[in-house]
Amino acid sequence: MIADFIVYGSVAAIALSVLVVLVRIARRSPERGIHDLMPLLEPINLEEVELLFDPHEASFLRSNFSDAEFRALQSKRLCLARECLRRMAHNAAILAEWADHELSRTHPMTDELASELHREAVHVRIYALFARLRLNLWILFRLGLPRLWPASLLPASLVADCRQCVGIRGTTAYEKLKNTSAALFVQFGHPDFEQFMQHL
Repeated sequence: MIADFIVYGSVAAIALSVLVVLVRIARRSPERGIHDLMPLLEPINLEEVELLFDPHEASFLRSNFSDAEFRALQSKRLCLARECLRRMAHNAAILAEWADHELSRTHPMTDELASELHREAVHVRIYALFARLRLNLWILFRLGLPRLWPASLLPASLVADCRQCVGIRGTTAYEKLKNTSAALFVQFGHPDFEQFMQHL
């Protein structure tokens, strides 16, 4: 009975995630010029994200805290990881729309960088989608049933397991996205380059 619920729940979650992505792709994206970016982007500290997904950090926490403390820490880390992944996906979507806008202008100085930016934005969004799905399933089937799943059964690497999904390492993909965004931004000679980088 419980096994059937888990299987059906997993299939439903995957189907819903795919449906959301298809709807977003089908929907016409608004045009995003360079002046539209900064108010929409949400800052991400990649060093903190790297530490959050570090398996050694997870092992340290598991071995140095009681079951109750570890469970509380895991819950906080899961929420923080989900927020980081949401921001990564959000920023990637905004930057993909900017890349589309630049590609529509067919400017020889920016076309190559815009194409690369769009590819990297897609990679980040794919990674974030599958990582968030994995975390949500853990929250649903493990932390959602604390009496049936004692803290000792929760793997220390719960969050760290999402460091890489579908062959994409999240922080590496996002770093590439930032670098390509910076290179494209520089092409316009915009004075707010430092401010733009702080928003990523």
